[in-house]
Amino acid sequence: MKKIRFFLIIACLCVTKARAQTNIASNAVASTSYVSPWETIAALNDGFTPANSNDKTNGAYGNWNNPNSLQWVQYDWSQTYTVTSIQVYWFNDGGGVLTPTTAYAEYWNGSAWVNIGNVPLATNAFNTLAVNNINMTRPSRNHA
Repeated sequence: MKKIRFFLIIACLCVTKARAQTNIASNAVASTSYVSPWETIAALNDGFTPANSNDKTNGAYGNWNNPNSLQWVQYDWSQTYTVTSIQVYWFNDGGGVLTPTTAYAEYWNGSAWVNIGNVPLATNAFNTLAVNNINMTRPSRNHA
């Protein structure tokens, strides 16, 4: 299994494959540090493009009311992908679930988590983090 991990609240993720610019998020199994009981983890990689950051038409992922200050979302793939960019669409309901104040992405290099960079924090838009052709690898099922 291959994995990439995002910290804090994520509503929608698109990871693109080199050259083809294919959304591979739907090929992954998503996991998280916490999801609110009234929200859905399926919203993380269902391929739905929200009309805005408060669009719950197709459900939303949120982790409100969790005592931990740092949240994460992880994607596991059954094959290796060469990733050139990552896109995050933040859910923000204007109340309990707000856009985070900081967010970053990491990938597993086979022995440790490696920081890819900071994810932009704009609402009502996909936030793109360009990366340099990273081959995602994961030798175990450990969620570090």
